[in-house]
Amino acid sequence: MTLEYLRAGYRFGHSEKLSVVPVTVTERGIFDARHKLPAWFRQCPDFDASLRIKDRITDYRNARLKRIFGSIGAALSLVAADILPLAWGKTKPRRLAEKLRARSKARREASQLALKIDPKPGDVLFMPAWWHDNPPSAYASLLAARMIVVPLVHDALPLTMPHHYQLPVWFRAHFLTTLSMASHVMHVSRQTREDVEAIMMAENLKIPEGSIAYNGYNFSPSSNRRAIRDGLSARFGGGRINIIMVGSLEPKKNYQFVLDSCERLWRAGATFNLLIFGRKAWMYQDLVKTLNTHPRRNGQLFWFSDASDVELQFAYENADLCLSASLAEGFGLPVVEALAHKLPVVISDIPVYREIAAASACYFDPTSEASFTSALTKAMNEPEFLAELRAKAENFRWKSWEECGDEVFRKLKSLHDGQNLAGSGRDIASGPEIGPVPAISAPA
Repeated sequence: MTLEYLRAGYRFGHSEKLSVVPVTVTERGIFDARHKLPAWFRQCPDFDASLRIKDRITDYRNARLKRIFGSIGAALSLVAADILPLAWGKTKPRRLAEKLRARSKARREASQLALKIDPKPGDVLFMPAWWHDNPPSAYASLLAARMIVVPLVHDALPLTMPHHYQLPVWFRAHFLTTLSMASHVMHVSRQTREDVEAIMMAENLKIPEGSIAYNGYNFSPSSNRRAIRDGLSARFGGGRINIIMVGSLEPKKNYQFVLDSCERLWRAGATFNLLIFGRKAWMYQDLVKTLNTHPRRNGQLFWFSDASDVELQFAYENADLCLSASLAEGFGLPVVEALAHKLPVVISDIPVYREIAAASACYFDPTSEASFTSALTKAMNEPEFLAELRAKAENFRWKSWEECGDEVFRKLKSLHDGQNLAGSGRDIASGPEIGPVPAISAPA
């Protein structure tokens, strides 16, 4: 998802003559992170638009050499640490191996520090992910240097539903303090913005200026059918209704509620298939055990923990219904994906789903089995109602990542243009998801 922002940033920077550069932020400063990008992304047509950042790195040529040779030294130290114990036995080289591993780590860190960027007043630091992993002091120094710091909030659910997460003790303080310091805050939905502002008001914290930056969606049909495993393609067809659920395995997705409710429907004679597409996230152990030992596993219940993008597209294209029983969400991309594929959706009646899907969905109370059963059986057993849902899905429209990304960067540019920064240049920023990944821009 965060790479979509970098793509959008490159396009925008190219058209506006601005430099958009991925960076990593630590308490030591801001560092060029382009070398961390996948090779295919470095071949992006607009990637060269960001190369002017070298003018902002002291002694750029030597910095690159330090990073390259530092990385080589780190790798050699690590190899030596693994080989020496095998050559010399187990006892004597153990301390040497530990020293070599420590040296490898130190060299790797030093190679990153070589590409430190000198920020200027008016540079925009856009942080689409993982910004809360840094202590607020990392951003305080940037704000003191008159940078414009803009985090993107995907949800506030770790604070509103803490029992559904496993978070370090510092998370709440990092999250709220950074937001209270920010120049501007973007939220992926109105509901997320309301949640954040309600929490900050209750904590008597400054509520910064904010805006909505919805996630986008790009539709691409699954043309490569050979990339779809037989175990998945065989599940569709055969006269049964196929219902898919898409989302990581975590408590707020409410999977156990769905499994319990569906089991009672199956015992009553229902013949539908339930296909779950989701990787393990957190607090999933009991659910995974249930899925692996369920008596209907690979009969009417199927779990795909490693589906590719092509396979997920295939599922959206061939399913009869998409189901989501989430107790809360920050946005709800699978709902948008399903509707974009003209797939009828039966989803929980939560505010953010109403915001996104509006009248295009069938809703149920995610805490009431009676409500869930009524909605699902109506969609499965009443052809006229299912046709109505399909017609609503046909009329659903959502903006592409290109459109949403362009709106985000136009907002970032407007934040820069609204500053009193005579002579500072025209700057903007974005970044990919590499650890704590914000981004910075350099003057054109």
